[in-house]
Amino acid sequence: MNHQFKGEKVIKSSIIKSVAAYIIGLSCLLYGAWQIISTWGNVFDSLLPQLAIIGIGLYLIGNTMMAVDEIILKPDKIIIVGNFSEKELIHKQIRDITLSSVNLRWGVKGKIVIIAPVSSGSIVLTNRLGNPEFLYDTLMMWWEGPSENQYANLERD
Repeated sequence: MNHQFKGEKVIKSSIIKSVAAYIIGLSCLLYGAWQIISTWGNVFDSLLPQLAIIGIGLYLIGNTMMAVDEIILKPDKIIIVGNFSEKELIHKQIRDITLSSVNLRWGVKGKIVIIAPVSSGSIVLTNRLGNPEFLYDTLMMWWEGPSENQYANLERD
């Protein structure tokens, strides 16, 4: 089934999820630092829980900063925008796009979309960009569109 992708489509991450992660992460950092400073005389008695709280805060802030914020789909290329990077790929530079089921935190199952470029590495898209199934369908419709795409139907034929 060959769909023709027309126009430009922009998929942005949820600002609410990003702001919530920053607020919770910053709160954990500040609370952990305050706990260390306020118990300075007995800092070694409760250092491990305080460092764990600071670690959770750093994880939340770092994870949010490194995540993909926006995907711009154009008929001839895809632009993947993060806080610190921007990557442009054309159809021929993508080896595969997959929808995977993964075990998330606390035993919860979730789905992620993985874009595998031909060159190296992979780009993981989580539910910050919306429903993973919708994202996967949109990306596949874009990827399978042009006839010059030599990788799109290798495993599906």
